[in-house]
Amino acid sequence: MLLNYIKYAPVASVIFAITIIVSLLAMFLDRRLYGAFILKPFFIARGKSLHTLVTSGLIHADIGHLLFNMLSFYFFAFLLETYIGHWQFALLYILTLILSDIPGVIKHRDNPDYAVIFS
Repeated sequence: MLLNYIKYAPVASVIFAITIIVSLLAMFLDRRLYGAFILKPFFIARGKSLHTLVTSGLIHADIGHLLFNMLSFYFFAFLLETYIGHWQFALLYILTLILSDIPGVIKHRDNPDYAVIFS
């Protein structure tokens, strides 16, 4: 069954695995990774830490947050990828991460203490 997911929805499979691995590493083994991936609107508004528009979607506040998001991802992502295509799913996923962060970046662009994870 796992091989079917990888075969028919490779992008969703990779995102699923990377998100779980990175979240667990950031939560339990490497808090610097958590700090490097968290969204900081103040810096983004100044052209720095732009990678966090995407990487903030790879970290989660706690196990409950990770489990809920991965369960939600499981129920839509694999089927959606088979329906719309691999590169289309990848593009949709990345654009969704970025576009969902823009309102927060605009709202908190002048607050150097504000940081948030994608939820």
